[in-house]
Amino acid sequence: KNYENLAKLSDGFLLGNIGDSEIIKELSEKTGTQLPKLHGDYSLNVTNRETAAYFSKTFESIALLPELDIEAQLALAGKFPQGLTAEICPGHNIVVMRSEHCFAAEKEGYHCGRCGKQGDLAPALSDIHGNIYPLVCNPLDCNCIMLAPRGKSEENPLRYEKNLPENVLLRFSII
Repeated sequence: KNYENLAKLSDGFLLGNIGDSEIIKELSEKTGTQLPKLHGDYSLNVTNRETAAYFSKTFESIALLPELDIEAQLALAGKFPQGLTAEICPGHNIVVMRSEHCFAAEKEGYHCGRCGKQGDLAPALSDIHGNIYPLVCNPLDCNCIMLAPRGKSEENPLRYEKNLPENVLLRFSII
């Protein structure tokens, strides 16, 4: 009954796991409800046209990895199968990873105080390419959220808006 109500209230589902699409198909068949539109989240890790082609059998749109710069995302979107929409994430407020481990702590343990008050930006992490990933940590349970690299979030994606291909949508926030 809950699925029927949810399916009636929504125009689609954003999925981060291909297996969830089978569950939704089964529930739609069991309840006699119309299969809603299915959209793939960036956690599906689409980085090439082969993966996009595979997912095009299930999803109407796919959000591309925010770790790719906008030019790489646009190039990949140009190789998408016809009918599949690419959602480009230019890097604004995008959660790259959630962790139950506190990245700000210098040693193992809780409540070290390095992450500040709840919601403050904690020390950042960097990768071998020099990308800096801001951290938002919760001092109550020492969980951390890693955001997309700072350099990517400083790009102005609106400069691409006028020249976007028909199959591309810009997504400005994924939290």
